[in-house]
Amino acid sequence: GRKLDSALEFQQEQTDAVVKGLLDRALQHSVEKVLRAFGASLKRMLKPPYASRWMERLADQVFAGAWPDLKETIEESIMETAGRARAKEKRRQLFHWARRPRLQFGAR
Repeated sequence: GRKLDSALEFQQEQTDAVVKGLLDRALQHSVEKVLRAFGASLKRMLKPPYASRWMERLADQVFAGAWPDLKETIEESIMETAGRARAKEKRRQLFHWARRPRLQFGAR
């Protein structure tokens, strides 16, 4: 009866915590990878082909000063949005309204 329900609920919470940790790490890794590529691309775009070495150095300095804050803001926004989506899905599960999970293998 209640003991079994309690044990099952506890096990579900433990499993959810493990899965959440795995999802968080996977998302963090993906976000870091995308932001590295985005940062490199943005840095290249700041330097037009006709730029002098002086302009290139200036662009590098501007990028170096602005990129860490911009990267952190983007990363926090993505992680926060993912957290809200996960919380919404959890609420749906609690009320048995959850949709089937979408598995995305090889997503780009």
